[in-house]
Amino acid sequence: MTTGAAGANSLDELLMIADQALYGAKNGGRNRAVFSSAQAV
Repeated sequence: MTTGAAGANSLDELLMIADQALYGAKNGGRNRAVFSSAQAV
């Protein structure tokens, strides 16, 4: 799930931020949620 991220100027940037959070959660183990305030790089 994602919401409008601050600093995301396009859909591609928003999806990149969401993708980074997804992989952060997957690397952290099962049954995990990650909240990201990271800016796209």
